Amino acid sequence: MPFRSSTADGGGIRDVDVVIVGGGTAGAIVAERLARGTDLTILVLEAGPGFPGWALGVPLASYRLSGPWSWPHLSVPQESLEGRRIRFPTGRVLGGSSSINAMIAAHGPAADYDAWAEEGCTGWGWRDLDPFWRQATDPRDEAAASIEAPSHTAPFTHALVAACEESGLVRAEPLTGERSQTCGRFALFQRDRMRYTTAHALAIAARKERVRVATRAPVHRVLFADDRATAVECGDPRAPVTIRARVGVVLGAGVFGTPCILMRSGIGASARVRAAGVDPWLHLPGVGENLQDHVGVPVILGCRAPSPGRKSRWIPAALRYALSRSGVMASNGCEGGAFLGSAGRPPDLEIAGLFQTRHHPRAVEIAAIVMHPDSRGFVTIDPRDPVGTPIIDPRFLTAPDDLRRLREGIDRVRDVVSRPALREFGITGEIMPGSTDIGLHIRRLASTHYHPVGTCRMGTDAMAVVGPDLVVRGTRNLWICDNSVVPRLPAGHSAATAMIIGSRGADLIMRRLAGPSPDREKPLR
Repeated sequence: MPFRSSTADGGGIRDVDVVIVGGGTAGAIVAERLARGTDLTILVLEAGPGFPGWALGVPLASYRLSGPWSWPHLSVPQESLEGRRIRFPTGRVLGGSSSINAMIAAHGPAADYDAWAEEGCTGWGWRDLDPFWRQATDPRDEAAASIEAPSHTAPFTHALVAACEESGLVRAEPLTGERSQTCGRFALFQRDRMRYTTAHALAIAARKERVRVATRAPVHRVLFADDRATAVECGDPRAPVTIRARVGVVLGAGVFGTPCILMRSGIGASARVRAAGVDPWLHLPGVGENLQDHVGVPVILGCRAPSPGRKSRWIPAALRYALSRSGVMASNGCEGGAFLGSAGRPPDLEIAGLFQTRHHPRAVEIAAIVMHPDSRGFVTIDPRDPVGTPIIDPRFLTAPDDLRRLREGIDRVRDVVSRPALREFGITGEIMPGSTDIGLHIRRLASTHYHPVGTCRMGTDAMAVVGPDLVVRGTRNLWICDNSVVPRLPAGHSAATAMIIGSRGADLIMRRLAGPSPDREKPLR
């Protein structure tokens, strides 16, 4: 995916209409939509490298939660999890986490988005958002996300879904999390059996002369004149480059990056910002707060059949994939599961099956995941190194009901495992937790399920960072378009939510710019 600019200083560009900070899942969509719908000059600044199709395009081999395409974020020790530090991999590459995740296209139930609107986020109910989801996934649109049914289904996945049906669940394919008590195979963000990433949309936007993309260009802070965002500083923090934004700045640096950029810009809780040696100028105490994530715990099951994705089979599997785009390499490794909860209510538990697990060489894994956690954490800049690794505290399981629901999730998994379909498949018994105390098992193995959101919450109260128009409160032309604006975590997978926010956010920006505005100058051509 070629781009015209790929240097850490912005490619020599010093003056544009709109700077988009982060070419991730949402930011890439914003760039493509603005390029399509306006005559603005646009510069996208991405901290990571370009999308390496050779490394991240093959589904099974591209599930990269560590390495050069992922931020190496670690939480502070979690008292509720035996003092463990939890790794939070998020994409540090064009396409963001859509370039490294499990590709599951599950946006969750309409009721979860309706709750946003009921809490004051006017225009964010599902009736408002459904057109933007359809826009973001329109199969007729070259730039839209591509959704496909799984092209590979492991025998374990077939058995898991059958066992879920035997337990009384209703098959729903694709499985999107829209309804409780449903099971099936997940639809995937794929195109022609290769990973779909929003870097594809960004590549289409960059065909236009007035759109530039700079990689390895981390942004440190936004500069202001009164209440207007006028520029950003990027590149080497010891000798940053200033890039002017005539119309505005869009932050899409993600749930950890965006609040840190705000704090380094003097926006946040004044005491916290001042402690990091930054002069506060806009007191928004909600910056960095409200961190939420789906927390889950695995049940590990012995299995007579070896995994189809075991690394000893990767060479013949890779050859098959190269010749026909088929076989296990076309799998995301997590092909099916179920969404559980009371009938007529949004799901509050998910179970997800993996046909291999890092916990045991000859086993499968079924994870139980809490969909609506009550625990809330925070992220902040490190006062010792404000441009370095942020301090992340998810405060997992600090709300007692989250632990209760995880225990319930393990019970539900065990109920599914007891059904004939999985016994006939060849499950030999439960390895973990087995006879271990359930509470101890949870403390030892519970972790993120890679859907952090909420650290720049949208709303209308004093703790909200952006309003329903996604403009940072107290500013006129600084927008946030990423999962940090999510007020309450939906019972889905967060890549889909980010795509909705990117599509909806671009529309809100264009509507604002279409009105009378003394701020806008004529775009350069």
